[in-house]
Amino acid sequence: MASIQNDQDLKRLLDSLSPREQRRLGGMFIQSALDLCDDARIRRAVLVAMDPETSDDILEDAFRSAKDYAVGTYTECGRDTDWGRQAAHFIGVATACLLAADQRGGEGNRAWRVAMQVRNARNCASIAQDGNGNGEDEAEKQRLIAAELMGA
Repeated sequence: MASIQNDQDLKRLLDSLSPREQRRLGGMFIQSALDLCDDARIRRAVLVAMDPETSDDILEDAFRSAKDYAVGTYTECGRDTDWGRQAAHFIGVATACLLAADQRGGEGNRAWRVAMQVRNARNCASIAQDGNGNGEDEAEKQRLIAAELMGA
């Protein structure tokens, strides 16, 4: 792939990756937005997900931690939206998505699902800051991360 110009190019690249490569790239997408979530469980889970030597038991533990965080933050964001907390929630969801496919045989491309959740998080953070949700910058950042990793 010569370059990644748009989401169709990105998705095509992500579909060509092995599950392990998807997990690594998805982890890089999350790392680029970890400033939105200060939870130690999520930070640990992302590192675990990206390590190709991680055992299934440790992956399972990280998945449960990320899922617990995502579920817990979902229930907090239902009434009056705190956009900053909502952004952190989406980072938790992205991390659970990143880890779920190995253990649960999830359908679809995990890195793409992660990319969309990270964009949701960045949109929420943008709304919290200036009232304008625009994930286009995050989409471009993801294309650059993928291109750099793949040497495109």
